[in-house]
Amino acid sequence: MCILFFRESGKNCKCLEFSPDGSRAAWYNGTALQIYDVVKDRTLHTIECAPLTYLQFSPKSTILATWQVYSSGMFHSSTKLN
Repeated sequence: MCILFFRESGKNCKCLEFSPDGSRAAWYNGTALQIYDVVKDRTLHTIECAPLTYLQFSPKSTILATWQVYSSGMFHSSTKLN
């Protein structure tokens, strides 16, 4: 089976991850997280989000974790991290 993903003109893939069972793919293109159903050949979700650095599916392919680099400018000056 060959899956052809649509081209996103002018955007770059920053990170890509396939689920362990091969049923899902997720990628971040610089502005949005795309979650794709490989079996049904369709986009499940598009989520606009802050810059992501890493994606990881859980072992059962039911949860997608995302990670972004912490920046001191992300929080309001009154926010305290203990």
